[in-house]
Amino acid sequence: MRGASVGVDIATPLLTPSGDSDGAWLEDKAKGYLVNRERPNCANDHSFPSGHSAASSVYTRLTTLNLGQIPMNGGTREALDVGLHALSFATAWSRAVGGWHYPSDTLAAMAIGNFVGEFFTGSFMDLGNGRTRIAIAPLPAGGEVTFALAFGSGGKSR
Repeated sequence: MRGASVGVDIATPLLTPSGDSDGAWLEDKAKGYLVNRERPNCANDHSFPSGHSAASSVYTRLTTLNLGQIPMNGGTREALDVGLHALSFATAWSRAVGGWHYPSDTLAAMAIGNFVGEFFTGSFMDLGNGRTRIAIAPLPAGGEVTFALAFGSGGKSR
């Protein structure tokens, strides 16, 4: 079944509308399916997204979620959160200033990393914060399933 999903995913871009000429058609298909952005320093075409920035952002999010479970005063927690986020921003900034990534590469990577850290922690770990984890519920009409995620503090899925 996984192979069928991959096959359909590869086939559908070929069916979407594109440029008129053969060369433009093929180039449009490749652009729509692959991300190969040249780095600002021209070292290679692996600029988007920044792996360093994504990893730093994932670890920052996981750490801040873990720190939320450790008893400490608000000032200490705030200082740790600020320091962790500063480290994540410094990682992204250094990748852009060093010429390895465009700022948009690092910003997108930070968003992806933050989402991944939040999603997997919220979905698979019960941190006792009242958030809804992954919920799957059948619809009254039957034959369909809804997939609900709640983000934010104390949010409940309906």
